[in-house]
Amino acid sequence: MRPQRTLEFEAFFAAESAYEFSVSPTSGVLEPAGKQGTTFVITYKPTEYGKPVNGRLIIQTEDVFWSYAVRGSIPKYSAPTVDVPRVTTRLSHHMQTHLANAALAGQKKNFIKSNLAVQKNQGR
Repeated sequence: MRPQRTLEFEAFFAAESAYEFSVSPTSGVLEPAGKQGTTFVITYKPTEYGKPVNGRLIIQTEDVFWSYAVRGSIPKYSAPTVDVPRVTTRLSHHMQTHLANAALAGQKKNFIKSNLAVQKNQGR
C-alpha cells in the first residue's frame, strides 16, 4: 500500500460570484484520505435584502479541481416574543392614592413661599 501524500491547495470564489462570499483558509495543505480532513469556512455577509445570491467555490490542487455551487439567503425574520413585561407600567396603590389626594386638594404648591419659610427658620 502506497502512503498517501498531502496536496497543496488554493480555495477561492470564481470571478462571477457575489462579493458577499469569502472562504477561509484560501491556501494550505489538504489532509490525506482517511484523516480528519480540512475544514473550510464560508462566510456570507449580505449588504441588502432581496433575492438570494450565488457563488461558485473552487478548491484546486495540482492534480484535482473541485467546484461547489453556493447560495446565500437571509433567514426569515420572526419577531421576538416576550412572556413577562420587563417594565412596570402600573402605578402602585400608594402612589395612585397620593396623586388622587393631591388632585382633590386642588392646591398648587408655592415653592417660593416654602423656600422663604425654610430660610426664615434657618436664620433664627
